[in-house]
Amino acid sequence: MTRQVGSPYPPAAFLDRFGYNIHMRYEHFLSIEAAIWNGIDIDQPFSAAAARALLRVNFAAKDQERMRQLAAKARAGALNANEEREIDAYERLACLLDILHSKARQALKNKKTA
Repeated sequence: MTRQVGSPYPPAAFLDRFGYNIHMRYEHFLSIEAAIWNGIDIDQPFSAAAARALLRVNFAAKDQERMRQLAAKARAGALNANEEREIDAYERLACLLDILHSKARQALKNKKTA
C-alpha cells in the first residue's frame, strides 16, 4: 500500500479493511465543517477598514488556474473522486468569500449613508 504524500490519513484500502471508507470520512468532515461554521458570527457589522481589507482577499492566481482546470474537467465529465472533493472545497470557499465580500460592500455602503 502506498500513502499519498501530504495526506494525513491512511490509504483508503487500509481503511476499507476496517469498514471505514473514504465517503464516511468525507461526510464526517462535512458535518464537522458545518458545526464550526454554525458557531461563527458574521452578522456583526464590519468597520470600514475591515470591510476594505476583506474586499482585497481573493484566491491566488495558481488557485484560480486550478479552478479553471477542474471546471473544464467537470464540464467534460472527467473528474476523479479526489478532484470532485477538491472542486467542492473550492466552491465552498468561493461561496464564503462571496458572502464576506457582500457583507463588506454593504458595510461600506452603510458607512457612506450614515
